[in-house]
Amino acid sequence: MVYNGKPSTGCYLCRRRKIKCDEARPGCRNCFVYGKECPGYRPAIVFQNEPATAHFRRWRSPVRKGSSSFADSTLSENTSLVSRLRYLADATWEDRALCYFFDQYTIPKKSDGALGILESIPALYILCRENEVAGSSSLCLRWAVDAVALSAFAHEANASHLDYQARKRYGMALRGLREALASPTESAKDETLAAILLLAIFEDINVELFDPSDPLQQLMSTVTKISRLVLDAQCPLSAKNVDSAVTRAHFHFRIMHAKTLDSELGRWCRNLPHEWLPRVVYSMPGESLLTYLDVPTGSLWNFYRSARIILQSMIQNMYEMVESLPGEYPEDEVNDVSADVTPSDMIRDLISDICKSIPFTLGDVDMMGNPAQPASNSSGLGERRNNSRLRAIEGYELIWPLWGICTNNHSTPRQKRQARNALQRLGSILGIKLASRLADAIEP
Repeated sequence: MVYNGKPSTGCYLCRRRKIKCDEARPGCRNCFVYGKECPGYRPAIVFQNEPATAHFRRWRSPVRKGSSSFADSTLSENTSLVSRLRYLADATWEDRALCYFFDQYTIPKKSDGALGILESIPALYILCRENEVAGSSSLCLRWAVDAVALSAFAHEANASHLDYQARKRYGMALRGLREALASPTESAKDETLAAILLLAIFEDINVELFDPSDPLQQLMSTVTKISRLVLDAQCPLSAKNVDSAVTRAHFHFRIMHAKTLDSELGRWCRNLPHEWLPRVVYSMPGESLLTYLDVPTGSLWNFYRSARIILQSMIQNMYEMVESLPGEYPEDEVNDVSADVTPSDMIRDLISDICKSIPFTLGDVDMMGNPAQPASNSSGLGERRNNSRLRAIEGYELIWPLWGICTNNHSTPRQKRQARNALQRLGSILGIKLASRLADAIEP
């Protein structure tokens, strides 16, 4: 943006009506006569892109001839700092936070075709403030921008007193977002989507929002550690011509780390609330099934099992690599390899539990294992192809566990057919083409 003159300082409503504002405080007389509450005045902030030389010329102090060398050298070293401090010297904390946010968290799209980052947020924010006087603006976006800006600037400037204001705006943004999502018109606006993205950024900035007592956040934290371990272990798993002693020690360390994460997953499932635990029931043919409080809970358990299958497969692969190395095994490694419950045994049990969960998570049976009643068409969108109680997002969450069964060497042919048929149903009934493509990629 380029500043081409002094902007209007009138209130929002007068500027929208395109009339001269008397700029009275706290509200202008025009709004009083119009019968509306004066919405106030926009912050006195001007966003301007200028080359560094323009900043240098603006803030150069007048000096006598003969002393310019020292002044120029000093200013050249501190031009950006002086410019930044002078620019915001008289601004409020909120204005400084907005400037910092737009400068550090948004990157405009460049003329050479390079993509920007959140480049639409400043324009949407300005539009939101402009439309605020009409009573139809997306307030959730305004509060979301303010929350992220205050929180980010509080950390940057070590201004802890801004944290309260940031969290207050965060709560206001959540309330505004709830109202926007309840409206068919507001929920489809760009401002609403931008607010959701910004609230996610706010939570990432404030990592203390992580609740260690939340089972879902606990599981996601452990899965993140597993993904890092998998990435770190890829290089040594493919390395060749490496000293066997060094490689053995490296694998031993990785195996211990993997077992520690596996213990975390074990504690996770043991410490869940009682109502979250799976129930063993029997179908009409007498087949044992696993049911849950609801389908999302079953999907969460399958996510846990899939993560643990990956971890146990990794442990098994590292054991095989250690066994292929020349030399004698240390006693502790021998005990690990000859354990009563091997990684292969655990993988088979986990796959079996996922397969036992498929009828419930697909909506075929209820919590007691009885055939589920077809869902009624209450959406008003015409006849549904999906007559089960399974929602599309719940079916989408099943894709990864089902694909894992189809591609795992420990799965039996019957288990692979069951998983493949489930993927085909997700594609044909719910219209998830990824599930159909994955099912077609598997040999019958």
